[in-house]
Amino acid sequence: MKISILIGLIFMWSNAIANPFFKDHQLVLFYASTCHYCQQFAPIIEKWSQANGAKLVAFSLDNKPLDSLHDFQPATTQIINTAYAGRPITYPALFIAHQTRGLLYPVAFGALGYEELSDRLSQIQFKIENYEARKLA
Repeated sequence: MKISILIGLIFMWSNAIANPFFKDHQLVLFYASTCHYCQQFAPIIEKWSQANGAKLVAFSLDNKPLDSLHDFQPATTQIINTAYAGRPITYPALFIAHQTRGLLYPVAFGALGYEELSDRLSQIQFKIENYEARKLA
């Protein structure tokens, strides 16, 4: 009985710290398996996404996994064109996607440390929420 109460409390606590923004949004990462910066950044973004209850969708530009990121999809031409919009393809590249409205917001191009990533995502989240409240309401 005590174990079930503890599990219930852990579940409530973990749900309480999940960021409600990521109920409708997800993180989108573009990477290449041979990229040193991608290999460096993948465990950081994965750790951040788990800690904040954010879904992470990874697209591989070379159709190969990273050591720390095995759940990926191949980056199709259509997905690349949508994300990069004719700009040079750089990686790692992180975006936030609105899951139902098809909106894609650039977050970072290149690897970030955990604190830098947290700060950047906080800034971007605030801007996205304001934009969506004004434009999409």
